[in-house]
Parts: sequence; C-alpha cells; structure tokens
Amino acid sequence: MTPVRFRFHALGIAATMAVAALWHGPLGAGERMASFLENETRAMLVKNEAPPFTVAIHRAPLTRTIHLGGQGNDFQRGMMVEDVEALPGVEAATYRRRAEGVWPLLLEVEILALVGFAAGMILAYVFGLRRLSHQYDPF
Repeated sequence: MTPVRFRFHALGIAATMAVAALWHGPLGAGERMASFLENETRAMLVKNEAPPFTVAIHRAPLTRTIHLGGQGNDFQRGMMVEDVEALPGVEAATYRRRAEGVWPLLLEVEILALVGFAAGMILAYVFGLRRLSHQYDPF
C-alpha cells in the first residue's frame, strides 16, 4: 500500500469515527434512543399492569441497560426483568445500582461505523478489480 493511499484510508477512518461520534453525541441520536427505550419500557410495564416501577437507562456512559426499581415481589421483579430484556434495543435489565459488563453505546456506534467503512472499502476494491480486468479485455 502506498503512503498516499494509506493516508486516504486513515483520513477516511478518522472521518467515519468523527461523524459517528457527532451523530451519537451533539446531534442527539444517543439521547433519542435512550428516551425511546425508556418510553417503550414504561409502555410495556403499563400494558402488563405491573406495580409501580421506575425506569431509567444507564447514562454514564450511555448503554442499553435499563434500571428498574419500585414495588413488587421477587417473582414480579424477575418477570419484569425478563420482559424488559426481551424488548428490541435493550441489552440488559437490572435492579442493581451499577451495570457491569456492558459496552457504552458510543463504542457500539463507533464499531458499527468502522464495520460499514470496511465493507465499503472491500466493495470498492472488488469493483475496482473488476474494472481493471475488463480494461484489458480484447472483446
């Protein structure tokens, strides 16, 4: 790989990560997702006629972990945790104060952006090879 091409790839990776971080943070996609997950969880709890539970999403750093609190016996708490974890977009539900073993949402966004960038680079390479192979085709 030539130094110029390496610089362009590094610039592309840096730009991808910067745009993903901007989208997640200052442009508000992370907060919109947190609000959506909290509202979906509250709606599910109301639909299931659960006792009064408080719903909060882990925000320092922002993760896909829902913290539940409130009244209810052990059976109700266990079932609510299972029901909340079944919601799309929720990684874990807990009654603990701190979540352990969860990835920050920003890290998930950055990894997904880099996977997308790599897929684009691979497709560009494959189609570039195809174009070069047709360049020397005598027919």
